[in-house]
Amino acid sequence: MNSEKLEEGLGYNFNRAYVVLRREFVRSLAEYNISPEQWHVMIALFSAGHPLNQREIVRLTLKDKPTISRMIKRLEKNGWIEKKVSQLNGSITIIQPTKEGMKLKKEVPRKLDACNKPFMEELGEEDKQTMLRILKKIRYFFGDLS
Repeated sequence: MNSEKLEEGLGYNFNRAYVVLRREFVRSLAEYNISPEQWHVMIALFSAGHPLNQREIVRLTLKDKPTISRMIKRLEKNGWIEKKVSQLNGSITIIQPTKEGMKLKKEVPRKLDACNKPFMEELGEEDKQTMLRILKKIRYFFGDLS
């Protein structure tokens, strides 16, 4: 396949868009010593509004158990989360943001919004809504949305 056809492929462009967006997120998150994937774990914890166990984090982030285990260790080491034994079931460990981790809930979205602002302004509201609709269709098709 020549490069002209490759650059017109949807899969190729989805992947390239992911790679360049992730690169920008890495730059934006560097001062917090947190990766985009670790940030997704934090988002899952913030969104739930209550402590989660590892299985729930795996389900919410679409990552595998060994990957989530490594992320949890790193987030705990950096002081963003803490692990505790569940009071309801002593065999389950629950994960929750620390006080320091909760500070990320306000700081990081502002940082990411500032990073995305030039692109979002360039994109325009109609294109943003179209892109969001298409991405949700993809997620729905593959069972990630109901």
